[in-house]
Amino acid sequence: MSENVRVIFLVGVMVLLFVAQINTSAHARSLKYLKEDLEAAVHDASLAVDEEQLSNGVLVFDKDKALSNFKESLTKNTVLTDEDYTVKLFKTFDNTDTTFPHTFTDSATGLTEEVLYPTVLVVIETETGKYFGGSDQKKVERVASYSYRMKDPNPTGSITSLSMGVTPYIGGLEQYESGFYWTVPYTKNVTSQHGMRVHPITGVTKQHTGIDIAMGGVDKQPVISARKGTVTYAGRLGSYGNLVIVDHGKGLTTRYGHLSSIAVKKGEEVDGAQIVGRVGSTGSSTAPHLHYEIRVNGEPINPLSAY
Repeated sequence: MSENVRVIFLVGVMVLLFVAQINTSAHARSLKYLKEDLEAAVHDASLAVDEEQLSNGVLVFDKDKALSNFKESLTKNTVLTDEDYTVKLFKTFDNTDTTFPHTFTDSATGLTEEVLYPTVLVVIETETGKYFGGSDQKKVERVASYSYRMKDPNPTGSITSLSMGVTPYIGGLEQYESGFYWTVPYTKNVTSQHGMRVHPITGVTKQHTGIDIAMGGVDKQPVISARKGTVTYAGRLGSYGNLVIVDHGKGLTTRYGHLSSIAVKKGEEVDGAQIVGRVGSTGSSTAPHLHYEIRVNGEPINPLSAY
């Protein structure tokens, strides 16, 4: 191969690699924004509740209105119309038709969710080209949910949401001396539950070892330690991205993944509610959120069982 031909060949290869990199970047951005818009739409769907029954301490979704709210929100915040995506699953769980905790399995999507509280759960399928523009026809399936953490009615008869202060352990954690702080003060919105789910990047159904906490504007918001402990890891770790692990003693640890930045060091003693980092989208992540785990003797348990 002559020198001129070799140069032309190398330039051609570089151009192809550059185009491929642009396509990959656009695809990643489309998935990130789609996740955010889908979460916002599911939140809007969850607002369709019977206010009269809510005042009596019972949460009941208006299912038709919830679906209508979801579609209106998704259309308002994106370029997608009803013809551009398929709602593969739209499921509500409330105090009229569900006994909590409830394990839900959908054979059509392969999705399994452990539902602890009234929840709206949605799965859609679309093509990245329809969402983000361009010729990319890659089909993607995305999952989002919104859960209410119900408490006993207070003296006025209304229901409050999940406390962001310290709460007692329940569900097998009674051996420990104190409770957890809710780890993202900015929002209580849980977008992905603990348990089997369709992985948002690989599309493979596998165990989700924690919960995902997210909401619009959550990027770079503070993440706080669930309780007092010692930092045993603070750095980059595989799909977790930037990760902090705190050891609370007696085999109890918590993990805070996908952080945009880390505010503590390995070996540092932290108090409950101390900032350990900021919400981000590092590692295997499609949008800013906190991946939060609780482990007992190395085994992940459902973090919501602690609140």
